[in-house]
Amino acid sequence: AAKRHDRLAKMGCSPQQLERIRGPAGVSIGSKRPPEIALSIMAEITATRNRTTGVAAT
Repeated sequence: AAKRHDRLAKMGCSPQQLERIRGPAGVSIGSKRPPEIALSIMAEITATRNRTTGVAAT
């Protein structure tokens, strides 16, 4: 992550932009299959947009 931030900073990204970058992408679902990983990434994006944790309410 540090190398990525350094590289992006050299390309002109502001500190505020760099703060928004997260990785690895997606919620942890323990899968290696591309379709499931894609769904986990979409789940993280949706949770971020809705400002939730992505944890099921019980």
